[in-house]
Amino acid sequence: MPATLTAVLTAVAAALAGAVTAAAVLGARLARAHRELRTARRLLNQDPLTGLPNRRAALAHLDAARQVRRPIAVALLDLDRFKDVNERFGHAGGDAALRQVSARLAALPAPVRLAARLHGDEFLLVIDGDAAEAEAAARTAWRTLAATPLEVAGQPLALTASIGVTTAVGATTAADDVLAAADHAMYQAKTRGTGVHLHTPGRHRPAPAPRPRRQHRDRPRAGNPSASSEQRTPAVATDLYFPLEPTLRLAEHAVAAATHEQSFTEHEGGVACPGALVWVADDGTYLMSGGSPPLLADPDDPTSNVVVHAHGYGPGSDRDLLGATDVGFDDFAEHLHLTVGDPPLIDMLHAAMPRGYRWLVLRVHRDTVTTRLSRTDPPQATGS
Repeated sequence: MPATLTAVLTAVAAALAGAVTAAAVLGARLARAHRELRTARRLLNQDPLTGLPNRRAALAHLDAARQVRRPIAVALLDLDRFKDVNERFGHAGGDAALRQVSARLAALPAPVRLAARLHGDEFLLVIDGDAAEAEAAARTAWRTLAATPLEVAGQPLALTASIGVTTAVGATTAADDVLAAADHAMYQAKTRGTGVHLHTPGRHRPAPAPRPRRQHRDRPRAGNPSASSEQRTPAVATDLYFPLEPTLRLAEHAVAAATHEQSFTEHEGGVACPGALVWVADDGTYLMSGGSPPLLADPDDPTSNVVVHAHGYGPGSDRDLLGATDVGFDDFAEHLHLTVGDPPLIDMLHAAMPRGYRWLVLRVHRDTVTTRLSRTDPPQATGS
């Protein structure tokens, strides 16, 4: 073979080899770039601590799911007292607890289609189905967390959550608005101690009207009737703590009773009370059953009504915080209805006992009363 041709072929072969090598290097770089892109996309949509989808991914998934025009709902889950976990075990222990919670939520069966971590100790479930199906799925999630303690640093850790549920109605409703409704429902679940609370879009309750001042018409006055609320207006709301276990016994009697005492508004309106606790201030501040026949401590003494006093407001108490309000002054009675509301107060009381709650708390404002449950003992007070 001529030397010139040999040289040409050698040059061509070298060029091809270089091209192949360059192609291989380029291919490796492209493959690495694709892997890095996939990793970046995953990190963009994944919570790094738990491996669950993050808020961005959850909202995108929710928006896509709502476009198909089938029933869809969300449940916003917030762990109860998680700050205590971090204080007890440190942030490493808190992270371990969050990973275990995430694993349980990720394993939830249908109709849960996605479990995501939004931030901190807040999670989101996207659920196929209507309001009833979503609420049932949320209760399954609640039981999944509460039934078996976690294990952190070799110690059992009982953990519960408050869950707000709402349906994601309409493809035009912003996902952030859906989350806001679920967040409101979650707050209701947490403040009421019910575990799960369902919010139905489009159903709004009017704000409660201020309660009028009501004196007890059947009980002799025990205080000074001339003092006015204007003279003793409180600066802040006040909490009355009633021990939960005896309060529940009163409530069960009131609901099961053959007949029920009417509140004064109901007397005037000629309607029946569906079962209530009567909140009274005369000799101390206490609850009693509104059911009839009454619940008596001594069956032979018709005046021995069983009562549960507020902590610090026992018989003979001269503490006068209630005297400053429109809902309670020297001598009065208010009715706390047990079988109406969302959820009914009797259901709240029953659900609270096995979850470690110890107190029914009435927060007394100037013209309204709200209820909540507490595991924490009240501040020390005299006269209890």
